[in-house]
Amino acid sequence: MSKSYSNHAGKSTKSCPKRQREQRGRESETQSSTGNGDSQDTEDSEEKPRLFVCIRTLQEAAQISLDDKSPGDAVFKFARAVKAFEMTIDLRLPPKELPVAFGIWWTLAKPTLPPDADREECLILFEDAYHKARTPLGANVIGSAIARLATTAPPPEAEKFDSQKIKRLVHLCHELQLLSGDRPFFLSLRDAARGIGCPKYETVGAFLRGLVRGGVLEPVEWGKPGGHRASRFRYVRQKPPG
Repeated sequence: MSKSYSNHAGKSTKSCPKRQREQRGRESETQSSTGNGDSQDTEDSEEKPRLFVCIRTLQEAAQISLDDKSPGDAVFKFARAVKAFEMTIDLRLPPKELPVAFGIWWTLAKPTLPPDADREECLILFEDAYHKARTPLGANVIGSAIARLATTAPPPEAEKFDSQKIKRLVHLCHELQLLSGDRPFFLSLRDAARGIGCPKYETVGAFLRGLVRGGVLEPVEWGKPGGHRASRFRYVRQKPPG
C-alpha cells in the first residue's frame, strides 16, 4: 500500500473531519439514509441530509459494510463504504489501491460468501461497483434529492403536466435517478409525500402509478402495504426529437 494510505488500512485516525463530526451522533441508519433498503415506517427527523458515515480505515469500511444487513449487494455496499472512507480522510484512492482495499474486505467476507465465490470475479465486480457508486455509505439519498429540487431545473418530462405536485414528483424522481446512477432508486410513499408536500399517501401512490402509465417511470419492484421495503423505479428520460 502506498504511503498515503498505509495509515488508514487498519489503524484509526484520531477524529473525523469537522463537517462530519457536526452531524455524527444525531442520526441512526434508516431507510432514507442508505438508499438500499427503504421503510415506509421511518420517522422523518432530519432537517439536513447526512453526508456520509464517518469511516477512518479500510478495515472499518470492510467491517461496516459486512455488518449492514439491509437489502443490497455486499460488494456494492463495500464500494459505497470505500467512498465514505475517501470522504472521511479527504483523499481519493488511486486505481492501483483498489485491489488492496478489496483484499481487506475479501479476508473478512470470505467465510460469509458462497463456497463457489471466486476472488478474481468479485474483485472485478467491486471495481465496477466502485466506479458506478454515486453516493457514499450513509448518504441520505432522499434528503439530498429533495434539497436539490430548490437548485436544479425540472426535467423535460415534467413539462407535460400542469399540476405543480406532479411536476415536483417527476423532478424528485429525476434527481433520485441521478443520485443512484445506473441502479434503480427507492422511493417510499412517505418520502414521496414529504418531497411534494402531499399528506395523503393514497394520492401519492396514484401519482406514481400515473407516471408509470405515462412512461416517465419504469417499476422494478412495487413495495407492499405495511412492508419494510419501498418501491423501486427507473426514471425513463425522453428521447430527443429526431
